[in-house]
Amino acid sequence: MRRSLFLAAVLVLLSSSIPAFSENYSPIQISLVPGIALPFSWNSAICLGPIGNISGSVDLLQAAGVFNIASRIRGFQVAGVFNIAGETMEGIQAAGVFNIAGDDRSSLQIGGVFNVASGLVGSQLGGVFNIAGDVQGLQIGPVFNIAGDMDGVQVGLLNVAGKVRGIQVGLLNFSSNGVFDPEIDWELDTGFLRTSLKTGNSFLFARYAVAAPKDELFNTWDRALVSAGLGTRIGDAKSLYLDLSVSASQAVGSDPGLFTQSLTWSNGHSPDEVLAPWPTLEAGLSLKLGPVQLSAGLRTEVSLGSAPNLPSCRAQGWKYEDRWFGENFTAWTTWYLGFGF
Repeated sequence: MRRSLFLAAVLVLLSSSIPAFSENYSPIQISLVPGIALPFSWNSAICLGPIGNISGSVDLLQAAGVFNIASRIRGFQVAGVFNIAGETMEGIQAAGVFNIAGDDRSSLQIGGVFNVASGLVGSQLGGVFNIAGDVQGLQIGPVFNIAGDMDGVQVGLLNVAGKVRGIQVGLLNFSSNGVFDPEIDWELDTGFLRTSLKTGNSFLFARYAVAAPKDELFNTWDRALVSAGLGTRIGDAKSLYLDLSVSASQAVGSDPGLFTQSLTWSNGHSPDEVLAPWPTLEAGLSLKLGPVQLSAGLRTEVSLGSAPNLPSCRAQGWKYEDRWFGENFTAWTTWYLGFGF
């Protein structure tokens, strides 16, 4: 009898406390049905649900098996499929598919497919892509990243941003203060004609090139080569500037089909069947004349003693031999003249 009276008294006390929480705040909420949580309250410290949660403010943790929706998050928002924080997002969003935050100060978003934020002071890690307003921090998306002004690092196949004060690492990089320069140059000593593309920003750009003797273009691949590397720009990109770059160069060989299959792991081939790269250093001075740029520079091909992969057709020009850091090498330097757009 006394036990029954005690339990009744506890239930009365709990029930009397629910209205107070419902008007203001609940330390812990359990949502069995999305949008309906016990105790009744729009704001909470912790909100848990097997399916989904729909809340106002959450100060510590909102977690659900499928989805979470909240106006403001200060802490963690974790869901199996998606999270949405409509206003404030100060903390971490992690979801199996996507995260969306309306805050321009979002801290960390981890999405299996994509992340979207009005702004970012932290990091976005997306399985496919990321989109944000102005970013101070890091975006990593294997396919593409899009941002407003970027103070930090973008890593993806395609990176797009407004003004970049940092680094874009990808196959194609675009920004309002960026570098996107297709160029053609001719080496006086070797007779090689080279087409190249620089993409990125003045702090760090990627450089891709294809070259072959001008008399062999479109006829044979025996002496053709490809290269990829990184560079930086010094000076005024609208008038006179100096580009410095370091690349890894590679001969295509007489069978371009085998070369392509090996690099793409096709038909049982692997890259180690064809890869024999050598270092290439470049310093080029360019003068911008309206939409056209004229350039002249020096290109140095390096044959390392431990990896003498430089083809004989590239061993032309000024020769320099030495030993640095325990490595013997021979460097061949040639002039080139070119133009671009």
